[in-house]
Amino acid sequence: MRSLYKIPGPALVLLGAFFLSYGGLLIKSFEGATLWQILLWRSIFFTITVGVFLLATYKKETITKFKLAGFPGIIAGFFLSLGFVSYVFAMYNTTVANVNFTITTQTVWLALLGYLFLKEKISIHTLIAIILAMSGVLLMIGDSLSGGKFVGNIVALVMPITFAILVIIVRKYPNVDMVPAMFTAGIFSVIYGLLIVSSLYISPKDLFLSFFIRCDSNWFWIYLYHYWIEKHSFSNGWYINVN
Repeated sequence: MRSLYKIPGPALVLLGAFFLSYGGLLIKSFEGATLWQILLWRSIFFTITVGVFLLATYKKETITKFKLAGFPGIIAGFFLSLGFVSYVFAMYNTTVANVNFTITTQTVWLALLGYLFLKEKISIHTLIAIILAMSGVLLMIGDSLSGGKFVGNIVALVMPITFAILVIIVRKYPNVDMVPAMFTAGIFSVIYGLLIVSSLYISPKDLFLSFFIRCDSNWFWIYLYHYWIEKHSFSNGWYINVN
C-alpha cells in the first residue's frame, strides 16, 4: 500500500468521487430500515472495519496510538461522527444530487476555516470560487422550499463543515496519528443510534447493505489516509471526504 505515495492527488480525488457517488444510491435501496437503524448498523460495521485495521497495523501499540491521539483525536472523532449522522439524515430528506453537490463545498469551508484558525490567505481566485459555490448552494436550498426538502439540504451542509473542521485539526496537530479518531467517530455514531433507534432488527438485505456501504471502500480510505493524506498534510490542496 505504500505505492499510494506515488498516486497523484487528482487521481485520488477521482477515486474518492467514485466511491462517494454510489453511497446515496445504496441508502435509497434499503427496503424497510429506518434512518436510525441504517445509521446504527453502518456505524457498527464501520467501527469493526477500522478496529480490525488498527489491530492489524499497530498490534500491541494500538492502545498507545489512542493515548497519543489524546483530546484532539476525540474532538476529531466527534465532528466526524456528526458528519456520518448528517449524511444519512440528508439522504433520507433530500435528493442524492443535492447531498453530493453540497458535499463538494467542503473545500470552501476548509478555505474559510483555514483563514480563521490557521491564518492561511485566500487568493482572489479562491474567493471567487467560494462566492460561486455558495451562490449555487443558496439557489439549491431556495428551490427546495416548495419541495419539502429544505431541512435535508440544511443538514447536508453539516457534512462539509464537520469534515473541514476535521482537516483543520489534522493540520493543527500534524504529528498526531488521527486514524484512531475514525474508530472514535464510529463509537460516537453507534451511541447515537442506540440512544434513538426503536428496534435493532432489520431485514437480511438491509443488513447486507449496511455492511457493504461501510466496508466496501473503508479499507481504501483508511490506507489512503494513513499512507498518503497524513504524510502530505494536505499541502497539495486536494481534500477528500470520508462520509
